[in-house]
Order: sequence, then structure tokens, then C-alpha cells
Amino acid sequence: LKRRHPAAFMLILCHKLDGHMMGGADKSCLGSLVQMELPPYLEKGVCEEMTYEEIQAHYPLEFALRDQDKYRYRYPKGESYEDLVQRLEPVIMELERQENVLVICHQAVMRCLLAYFLDKAAEQLPYLKCPLHTVLKLTPVAYGCKVESIFLNVAAVNTHRDRPQNVDISRPPEEALVTVPAHQ
Repeated sequence: LKRRHPAAFMLILCHKLDGHMMGGADKSCLGSLVQMELPPYLEKGVCEEMTYEEIQAHYPLEFALRDQDKYRYRYPKGESYEDLVQRLEPVIMELERQENVLVICHQAVMRCLLAYFLDKAAEQLPYLKCPLHTVLKLTPVAYGCKVESIFLNVAAVNTHRDRPQNVDISRPPEEALVTVPAHQ
């Protein structure tokens, strides 16, 4: 592999993923690696580890407020996508300087990176589809990037939630959960 791909790669990892994601594999087969750590994920504060259904049940007002502006909404004791984008700025600047990069990250981080490289509006960012266990290959082209999805053969639930139509604070719980994907 080294002879076919001599270019150096920059490996960017979310914290705690090194070893877990690579399985102790010999990373040198990718070329000369420079490792840089990403912000881990979107901090959900008091809602950390909770499902959409649990957040709706325990924090219905917060659930509705997030649906109204998912990009700027900040979880109690947590952060917004806007906050995460700011934390990612130094990483994005470094990515711009590199030629070959492998990024292993959580979905929220990937949405931020995709939005930047695909020139998506802030309001679109939280709704970009980033399937689990999928390699997204970005190739620079005139006026943006071409995206290729390479699905790995790993069973996973769909975690993508479309933008809900009704974002009213007084909506019934069942209507609040209409766009929540099945994950049983």
C-alpha cells in the first residue's frame, strides 16, 4: 500500500476513538501520519445519553426550542452546533492546508465539516445526512466538493432526524416525535 499511495496522510481523530476505531491496526500502512485531535462531539449537557423520546418526555420545552433553531439552540449545560463550529475552526484551517486527510469523528462533527466544505447554510447543517459506519469521501471540484458515500458492512440504526414541520412549543408529544427515526 505504501508504494501505491506514497503521499502523507493527516489522521484526525475525535478523542477516545484512537484504538477503538483502528482496532490496534498498523496505521503506518496509510503513509506518514500526522495526528490531530478534534473536539469530540456536540455536548448535550443535561440531555447527554438521552434518546429523542427521553428528551421530549423530560424536557418538552427544550425539545421544541431545539426544533425551532437546531443550529443555534444550546442544551442546558451543553452547547449548540454554532458552538461546535467555533471549536472546529482551527481544525478546518488545518484541513484546508492538507492534501490527503482521514477524519474519524462523530456525526455532529462530520455535519460541521460537510457544511463547511459543501458551502451549506447554517440552518441546513444540523440536517445533513451522515449515516453511521459510512466513509464520506470528499474530492475538491470547481465550486465545492464531490461527495462519495462508502457504506461499511456494519449493522446500525438510522439516527438521522428530518426537520419537523410543527415546532410549536404547545404541540402534542406524538407530533413532536413524528420525525424521530425508528431505532428499536
